[in-house]
This record gives sequence, C-alpha cells and structure tokens, in this order.
Amino acid sequence: MNLRTVAAVVLLAVGLFGVPPLPAIPTSTSVQEPSDEMKTAVKPVLKVVSRMSPIDRLWLQNIYENFAKVVASDGIVDEPVVTSTDSLRATHIAVLKFIWKGMANNSPSKYEGLAEAIDEVMSGVISDESRPLTPEMRKSAVELCRAIAWAGLGKDQ
Repeated sequence: MNLRTVAAVVLLAVGLFGVPPLPAIPTSTSVQEPSDEMKTAVKPVLKVVSRMSPIDRLWLQNIYENFAKVVASDGIVDEPVVTSTDSLRATHIAVLKFIWKGMANNSPSKYEGLAEAIDEVMSGVISDESRPLTPEMRKSAVELCRAIAWAGLGKDQ
C-alpha cells in the first residue's frame, strides 16, 4: 500500500466516523486537603511557597505527594527501608537531590528559607531525635508530606 492510499483511507475514516476524542488533560493537580493540625504545621512552608514560580510549586506538590506514597507503602512487599527517623531523613534528602535538583534542575537554595521551613516542620512533626519509626510516626510523616504538597498550591488556605 502506498502513502496516498493510506492517507485516503484515513481521510475516509475521519469523514465517516469523525475525529476520535482526545484524552482529557487535567488542568491542575488534585491534592488532598490536610487536617487543621497539619495546615498549622506547614505555615512556615506556605510563607515561602507564595514566592515560588507556578512550575516549582507543581514540582513541590508532586515531590511530596509521591514521597508520601513511598513512605506509606514502604514495607508492604519487602522489608521496610524507612525504619527510623534517620532513614526517613536520609530518604527525604535523596528524593530532593534526585527530583528537586536532578530533574527540576533547582538548586537547594533557589528559594530562600524553603529548606529551613521544610526542616522546621519535619522536625516539629517527626522529631529531630534518632529513634525507630513507629506506625504512628510513619502515619504522621505521610500526612506531613501530603500537607507540604497541599502547601505547594501556593494559596493562603
């Protein structure tokens, strides 16, 4: 079959059946609204996010929404990797290096105060102390990551 025949068949099919519908593209991400407690916890992040570009806010949302999934699903199939507050912090740093710096091509200091605000809220909710990660702490870490993703919306919610 030559190119003209293929083009004729395609045009005939479009003429008879119409143009197939294109897939819907979401115009915004869907971020779960956190509890009032977590909204209060992420206020320092909200202050910095208000100065971020829309694309970087989207990166922040996606990073923390997916990090929440990683922490929540850790240990479901294999032995857990995130077993302590130290390993949670190490995983958090690795995720930021690979995605925020590596994929989004942002320096850690691109937004003054962002790293400090996130460290502050992580320490406040998870703790600075080195200790085993209990199921309650894991749940709090997941909620916090989702709240940081929510903060990435950049609104004064």
